[in-house]
Amino acid sequence: MPTIDKTNGTGIPLSGTTKDYTISNTIVMSAIAGLLTGDVIQALNVKAGTLVRKVLVKINTALTGTSGSVTVGDGADADGFDTAVDLKGAAGTISQTQLGLTEATPNTLIDAFAAGKVYTAADTIDLTLTSDTVTAYGTVTVIALCTDLN
Repeated sequence: MPTIDKTNGTGIPLSGTTKDYTISNTIVMSAIAGLLTGDVIQALNVKAGTLVRKVLVKINTALTGTSGSVTVGDGADADGFDTAVDLKGAAGTISQTQLGLTEATPNTLIDAFAAGKVYTAADTIDLTLTSDTVTAYGTVTVIALCTDLN
């Protein structure tokens, strides 16, 4: 499956005295031709030495069709931040990393990065399509709440 880079240089915070910052990028998925299940859209650049505390996905325009969703993760874990964002959600709907457990031996977090993730090397926050019964994709904004650890 192809990987589509839509980061557009996002992920570089403005210089200042605070170590906390937000990065965001609006992805017009309807403008990307031929999207299919398994395709990866690189949404945000994350620099080395960053703690990503939470990733949010805001639906700006819902997709049309029977169903369509994405997982939110990175190169190490495709659904580390969110296992299922329903792209048919109403405009303004915000999905976020959930702190929940899957009971087993041992228990595991439903979203592996629910407590945040430290990036020791540069990476991207990615959206991976998990279904494609879609007439037309919509538009989403991906937002990461970060702390600079450098």
